[in-house]
Amino acid sequence: MALETTLLGASMDEDEELEVVKILQDVRETLDEETADTDAWKTFSKAVATGTEDLVENDAKFEAEDEPQYQITDIDEARNDRIMPISYQKAE
Repeated sequence: MALETTLLGASMDEDEELEVVKILQDVRETLDEETADTDAWKTFSKAVATGTEDLVENDAKFEAEDEPQYQITDIDEARNDRIMPISYQKAE
């Protein structure tokens, strides 16, 4: 499973159908109806579906050593190497 972060917070077209990854169907069933119908959940679902689709489609590129634009980063390893996410501060 992968996450396309550029889609997080994007607006959703009301008529747009979401392709939901199986694991997200299981997670959605644990949510209350109000949460499951939020734009946040819908954009998160789309970001996971899109990211996963791209990951599968480009699998060979991630495995190739001559494709520097396609890399998988282990977040635990990055944190152990003291690489931290870009911080976010809400505008006042």
